Amino acid sequence: MSIGGNDFYPSLSMAADVLRGDDTWMPPRFDALRKNFDGAIDEIRRLNPKARLIVQSLYNSALPLPMLYDTFDAAVTGINGIIRDYLKDHPKAYQIADVYAAFQGKSGLVSLDMIHPSTRGHAVIADTLLDTLGGSR
Repeated sequence: MSIGGNDFYPSLSMAADVLRGDDTWMPPRFDALRKNFDGAIDEIRRLNPKARLIVQSLYNSALPLPMLYDTFDAAVTGINGIIRDYLKDHPKAYQIADVYAAFQGKSGLVSLDMIHPSTRGHAVIADTLLDTLGGSR
């Protein structure tokens, strides 16, 4: 499952705030995301405690402009931290497919909308999920 991205991916106003050096919008979004994420995983576990869950880490889709990229990278790594933190209190609740690491240093993985993965990006995500599942390509 991929969760948390829509809570953070940039709106035009957020991007404008970032370019002005204003990242005050991030802490309230982290708080809301942590509550929503924890609630979603808790509910899935309540409904099916034996389900095999794989949670994708998020990738940074921002343009490679230093201020924009760096700020959104802070948001993405914060989200990924929330995903990892849950496991500290709930070991074995799910596995993490590290899409963030798989996207690092690669180009052409994000579509023209600068949010969603491109065809190549989807292939990288699929490979990452298969690796996490222990499958073969």
